[in-house]
Amino acid sequence: MFAHTKPRIVTAPLESIPQKLTDFCEKNALRIIATMQSGKVDPAQFVDSLSAQIQLSLSVIVEELSAKGTVKDVAFRGVGPVGGDVYDVAFENENAEWRIGLAPDGKIRFLFWQSIP
Repeated sequence: MFAHTKPRIVTAPLESIPQKLTDFCEKNALRIIATMQSGKVDPAQFVDSLSAQIQLSLSVIVEELSAKGTVKDVAFRGVGPVGGDVYDVAFENENAEWRIGLAPDGKIRFLFWQSIP
């Protein structure tokens, strides 16, 4: 769905990342997005500071993500400079870039999205 007209963000050549791993990452990103859209967020999946921020803003997050519509496609773009995975996400009503970073214990340590053309 994405033509990858933007430069890829990688610390290693994207082609060197096994397809099995990128498929797993995309499925994991889709799960996180669906969880955020539903509002049924498990605070234990986030580091404490992010969990607290999400709980305070959850109604706004759900409203914003619901307005974007159903997820149509998730494409792994690479790894950002601070280590988080970068995804292009095509929603029914708009496209967005998502960045998801994990802590060493596997919890989500940062989560960011922004609309893209």
